[in-house]
Amino acid sequence: MTTFPTSLIRTLVFVLATAAPGGSAIAAPPAGYRELAPGALTVIPADTAAEDTVRRRDLQEVTVGRADMAWTPKQATLATTLVERAKQRDFQFDVWCLEFAFKMPRLIKVPVPGADAAGQLAMQTKQCWYLVYRVRNVGWRRTVIDRDERTELTVETFERPIRFMPHFVLESLEALSPDEGITAYRGYLDRLMPTAMPIIRQREDQARRFLDSAAMAEQELAPGEERWGVAVWEDVDPRIDYFSIYVRGLTNAIDWKVRDDRRGDDPTSLSRETLKSLRLDFWRPGDAQDEVEEEMSIGYAGIFERMTLGTEVLNAVRRPQLTAARPVDGLAMLKIDWTDLIEPDDGQGGRLVPLSKLLRSAAALPVAEQPAAIRAVVGDLGVAYLDEVLDRVSKREKTSPLVSLADLLEGVAKLPGRDAPRQKLAELFGDAARRVDWLARETIVSRQAVALDAADVDQRALAEVGPQRAFEIVHERLLETADAAARGQLVEGLFGPRGAALYTEATKQHEGIDHAWVFRYEIEGP
Repeated sequence: MTTFPTSLIRTLVFVLATAAPGGSAIAAPPAGYRELAPGALTVIPADTAAEDTVRRRDLQEVTVGRADMAWTPKQATLATTLVERAKQRDFQFDVWCLEFAFKMPRLIKVPVPGADAAGQLAMQTKQCWYLVYRVRNVGWRRTVIDRDERTELTVETFERPIRFMPHFVLESLEALSPDEGITAYRGYLDRLMPTAMPIIRQREDQARRFLDSAAMAEQELAPGEERWGVAVWEDVDPRIDYFSIYVRGLTNAIDWKVRDDRRGDDPTSLSRETLKSLRLDFWRPGDAQDEVEEEMSIGYAGIFERMTLGTEVLNAVRRPQLTAARPVDGLAMLKIDWTDLIEPDDGQGGRLVPLSKLLRSAAALPVAEQPAAIRAVVGDLGVAYLDEVLDRVSKREKTSPLVSLADLLEGVAKLPGRDAPRQKLAELFGDAARRVDWLARETIVSRQAVALDAADVDQRALAEVGPQRAFEIVHERLLETADAAARGQLVEGLFGPRGAALYTEATKQHEGIDHAWVFRYEIEGP
């Protein structure tokens, strides 16, 4: 394990741990995680949510797509019309859900075919992640309506074979470098790796047959039958600390979701079916490339979001102290409200927008006042970095260098995708491009610090706490903000536009829940 990991989140936890009395260089596992022995089996009972067997929804194809057909009859009730009858309809389903059990994810080195330096086919050793699991057919269920009393509903179970078609995705939203912002998505699909299966079997249980995803789907599971399988991932970023594994195929339960990509007035494009899947959250220490025998821990759903947002809070409190910045005074001197520095959620370039606004506001001040105002926002080091960047900006006639830099940054911010803005910054500023990244991040941190002040958060209470407790302190204060719009604006100011979704996830989960059933994957449907 490295003593100073490269992960942004782990770096901040490292700083906070060493700053606190008795802190050590290696951060302890966050509260809410429980250690499991590598061979321990965790059983997730089959989901038996009653609402999965009966779904109530409007037929949007009629209520929205044929709304022009709505009318009020004169000699019948409104409920007899087509549009009204299409509202709040019950759909009954025969639903199954497999019992799922798993061992903690582990790492293993596997020989895989590849090309050598000369381009010739050769076997290479690659580190892979894998998850051993077991599924069991525990039966079906349906809702039955009593023939005599139509309002009486009961759920009955019955047996029938089930075909498990596994779909495993390992995902992380952890930002592993400062320029990735608060989150950075990484996703890995389960791979078929024949060379890994015998090695995993020898390591886990030589007397048991383990199936990959293709072999698992070949035959149906008979009632009561159980089967063991392995999901394998390769080329996973070794720096990841927090990750989730989503398992699709454990149930046939569906729900409907309003489509974001509606095609004009086409009534069939108003909604799509979503499939229910299982989410498991994990935490792992260390990021060494050759680390194979390591312990992983499972945590309750929402732990990543709490840790990420709590770390953002602590960074907003501690960072100005390190840079000698005074964000509240700085924004006041620049006549900027912290809400003006919320970046748009439109890709990597959006993080440059707050910095360009800061530069334009500074340019509007008398030249003698500009250095002090900028220094109050980004600190002494920020002023030095800004001078280095301005040296790369061409001096336009009758145009302030600050305005010229703001123009360039706004142009870069409009470039689509994640890579294009970064490449353009390197083209414009060379080695000084990393200074632009630093200034953009410090501008956002200043906004977060002022938003904390606006939320009247007791920042002294954050001095010696960890990320989880920091999140709880801020959350408790936000709950006291009665106005929902004002509370939403504070959340966006503290965590940015993408952080608002993380905040929702963090606040709807509860400690002690180590898994979640979510309607996540979408399929085409009415």
